[in-house]
Order: sequence, then C-alpha cells, then structure tokens
Amino acid sequence: MGTYFVVIPILFPVGVMSGADRYRRANLLDCTGCVFCFLAPWTVHCVIPAQQSAQFGEGFAVAPASIPFVNFYSICMPVILAVTVITDYGRKR
Repeated sequence: MGTYFVVIPILFPVGVMSGADRYRRANLLDCTGCVFCFLAPWTVHCVIPAQQSAQFGEGFAVAPASIPFVNFYSICMPVILAVTVITDYGRKR
C-alpha cells in the first residue's frame, strides 16, 4: 500500500498528459503493483511457499527465486499489461 503513495504523484500527471481517464490509470496502477509484487523473489508470495515446502524435507525444498516462474499469474500478467499499454486497449470507454 505504501508504494501507491509514492507512485501516485508521478502517475497522475503522466496519466493526465497521456489522456487516460481515472479508471484506466487506476487499473494500470493496480495491475503493475500486483504483477511486480508476484515477480520479486523476496516478497511474501515467494518466501512463504518456499518455507512451507522445506518443512516436508530436503527433497521438496524449493528456492524462492524459482517460484515466480511456475506461477501462471506471474508469467502472463506482465505480457497482458504490456499488450494493454502498447495497443491502448481500454483507453476509451
């Protein structure tokens, strides 16, 4: 949540200059926050599954850095986000 307070003052003027309405700016901000949070190997989304898998023994241990690459959401959302921004999908209501 704290990241939004840092990014919003930067995102708001850029969004206004590009002509994106408030709804699209909010969606892009939300998608970006979710996508990069799931891709960072030091976040809770990667560390906790790695810790939980290690409790079953050495053979089941998973490195936190490998978890984002087996998470379907982590792989697909940056691609969808890039296509959305490049093609201006959803820019006009």
